Amino acid sequence: MSHESSPLITTLRDSLTQQRYNGVAIHNYCRNADYFLQHLSERGIALEAVTPDDVSSYLRLAVQRFRKRHGHSVNSLAIMTP
Repeated sequence: MSHESSPLITTLRDSLTQQRYNGVAIHNYCRNADYFLQHLSERGIALEAVTPDDVSSYLRLAVQRFRKRHGHSVNSLAIMTP
């Protein structure tokens, strides 16, 4: 189930647009937020109940999937750097 049209994603997209983010960045941020919401939904975790450990767990999983898909390593710090 995609949250792509969820009010949260719409609010994020609107906020980033208002702040004049680049269109590609907006797309990527919204896509990544959607993936995270989907991850939470699959695990039955309410957004309001998310902990830092949940976020860390998701980021580790995302890095593993990236490495598997692209066949090379990623510096995990680069993912968390603005």
